[in-house]
Amino acid sequence: MKRKGAQVLSILFQPLLMPTFLCLVLFAFASSSLPPWTFQTQLLVAGLILLTTCIVPLVSLVLLNYTNGVKDFFMEDRKQRVLPFFFIAFYYALSTYLFTTKQLTVVADVLIACLATITALIMLLSIITIFWKISAHGIGMGGSIGVLFAIQLSNPMNNLYWPIVVLSVVSGFVLSARLYLNVHKPAEVWAGFSLGLIFSFISITYLIS
Repeated sequence: MKRKGAQVLSILFQPLLMPTFLCLVLFAFASSSLPPWTFQTQLLVAGLILLTTCIVPLVSLVLLNYTNGVKDFFMEDRKQRVLPFFFIAFYYALSTYLFTTKQLTVVADVLIACLATITALIMLLSIITIFWKISAHGIGMGGSIGVLFAIQLSNPMNNLYWPIVVLSVVSGFVLSARLYLNVHKPAEVWAGFSLGLIFSFISITYLIS
């Protein structure tokens, strides 16, 4: 039962869902940092982010698994992670570029800063994974907290304190789940979380200042 719970947590808070999660949190609690969008525009932006940062990369992972490019879909072996991570970094870089074009200027600068930061983190994750199995979940959770904290400090009119507290608690459960499933060692989890938190905070602070 505990193993099932750990697996559910790992799936619900898997890194590819974090950009969409951040987008929804910003819509709900950081309207002061965003344009006065209608609900329909928010749905459009959230849908585009979900499509380009989650669905398309997931389809690519399925195809890699089908063609034996990735033998294990959950990629517990470090060597199996390198190619998919670089593919995902490419998709995120392309998504960030597309969102900066004239056709998609509906996307706010703060969201583009988030995408650029996440792209850089995935690239760092990919490079580190060549040598060491750092936790992608750790980077995702720490990075999300760092992003929200930086946006809150940049504009005190936002109301991101409770989301930050809740996400911090959830991060503890998610990282514990990764350790319980024996996917990572404690150093890999904490290194990922620390890298995500520190890098995203500095990056967002710089990009939106």
